[in-house]
Amino acid sequence: MTARHGYCRAAPFLVIGDTIWDGEHGAFLYAQMDLIGFDDWNVVMLAADARTTQLCGLPAHPGSVPAHTQAMTGHVIRWKTRYEFALEEFGVTATGGQGITREQFEAQKGALRQEIIDTVASMKPRAASGS
Repeated sequence: MTARHGYCRAAPFLVIGDTIWDGEHGAFLYAQMDLIGFDDWNVVMLAADARTTQLCGLPAHPGSVPAHTQAMTGHVIRWKTRYEFALEEFGVTATGGQGITREQFEAQKGALRQEIIDTVASMKPRAASGS
């Protein structure tokens, strides 16, 4: 964009923000779901300054948005709960399980991972429009 417009100062907006990745739920996203916050699935590039908004047509980066962070934290907690329930069914936890197979567990885990990516994708247009 810099080559095309002569100037462009963009900054990443993480749909699942860094406070979540760096907080108590980050390990779930990294280790159990094998996701990385700065990969394309979670990033929207937005204007870091007014000049970039004007020249490049990118919406302004909103900075920290506590209401968005709270909503995303709720999503992550629900996803993590579903993952832990699947672990229970598989029998990995101390309370045993109800006997789903490894293949069924992996299918549930894969579907949950895809749901996370799809949910974030559905939220990207709102972030890109500045709403």
